[in-house]
Amino acid sequence: MGFHAVEPPGFFMQAAREGDIHEVAMKQWLREDQGYIITDEQRELNIELGSLVIRGHIDGIIFDDIDNPKIRLLEIKSMSTRRFAQWKKYGIAHFPKYLAQAVLYRQQLANDMRMDPENLGVYYTVKNRDSGAKDIVMFGRDNPLPMSYANAVTRVLKAELFAREGTLPPCDYPPKSFERHICAFPYICDTDDESEDAKDADPQVVDLVAVRVDEWAAKYEEARRAVAAMENLRKAAAFELTRLLNNAGGKVRTDAFSVSLVNGMSTSWDEEGMVVEYGEDVRNFKRGKPYSYPRVTARKKGSG
Repeated sequence: MGFHAVEPPGFFMQAAREGDIHEVAMKQWLREDQGYIITDEQRELNIELGSLVIRGHIDGIIFDDIDNPKIRLLEIKSMSTRRFAQWKKYGIAHFPKYLAQAVLYRQQLANDMRMDPENLGVYYTVKNRDSGAKDIVMFGRDNPLPMSYANAVTRVLKAELFAREGTLPPCDYPPKSFERHICAFPYICDTDDESEDAKDADPQVVDLVAVRVDEWAAKYEEARRAVAAMENLRKAAAFELTRLLNNAGGKVRTDAFSVSLVNGMSTSWDEEGMVVEYGEDVRNFKRGKPYSYPRVTARKKGSG
């Protein structure tokens, strides 16, 4: 796209290398001190979003009982003291990149394991690289990730759309944020016209109400589209079943279903109003449009 990345800050690559070290140490602590079992380390996930495929690797799958395991996706992050303090104060909602990653990984891992994503928890561990302090958060039905799958997908596809158009999306990080500090394209963002209010505002405050509204609005929209899609599927199935039944005598029984064709007649005029106005004889001129629809009944196992 014609943009040239600047060299990352010196500490950035060092932090990445230290992150690998802390991941190993955290897993050792979870196994030896906490008694957890960790499998599928660096398991590859391929998240297909239409023509876009995102490839990622999970830190592992964690559970504590091999005979009756409660399986969770394991995520391990290490942070500086400043970032760790932000995590403790605001939680994962303050880290939208980490949050979207967890949402997408959980969904894909559940798909691969043929599980309901709602039944797959997330064991999220964060370690302070400077002090060694740890924070562990369990996400699941009682403590859901504060971002819907639809919202996470939208964030990814929005970025991809800008990339395909040869442009970059507008920066949505505050000027003094860590993300701005490590950005590879800092010269693109123009902050000269920043207002004094914006400069003085706390860039770390997250509107959790907006986060929840965004999550449920995305679920509502996802459900609305799903209902519309299912209605279209129902109409297509009814059309195809009607065609098949017309060619098979109006009734077919399979091992699973008993399907019959129901015929009727529809009218498009106000019959009762016509009778009031012109008398009962008007019924002799009643005309309608014939219609048919399939009646599908699931058969009980063992029925003849």
